[in-house]
Amino acid sequence: MKKIVLVLVTLLIAAGAAMTCPDQKAHKSALMATANTYVDDKVDSSVGTKGIAGAIGQGLKAVKKAVGAPAASLLLDKYLEVDNYGILSVGKIVKKGDSKTVSLGIFGHVFTPSTEMIDKALNEKSDK
Repeated sequence: MKKIVLVLVTLLIAAGAAMTCPDQKAHKSALMATANTYVDDKVDSSVGTKGIAGAIGQGLKAVKKAVGAPAASLLLDKYLEVDNYGILSVGKIVKKGDSKTVSLGIFGHVFTPSTEMIDKALNEKSDK
């Protein structure tokens, strides 16, 4: 009896994961939100949030919103591929045959790199 209950619970969990598996649109949205947070944090830490520096920072954020976000969206449209494995999905950036995993989706949520991970990856690339 316990085995039957365990199998049924496992099937219900798998069915729930399959029904809520995030699609490409969800991966793109989560990656855009993470990128926006990263840029906003960098602007705030670089120029500050008070006085004239804060006003400059707000201007930079407005430029990001007007120019940077649409450009990032176009890049994701071009290079983001999402593989759906039924109960989970994996977002990858694919360029010139090179593939990097950038997100993982399960149960309706897309997990993306933290801003610290992005910063580390960008700094490693600039060192090379």
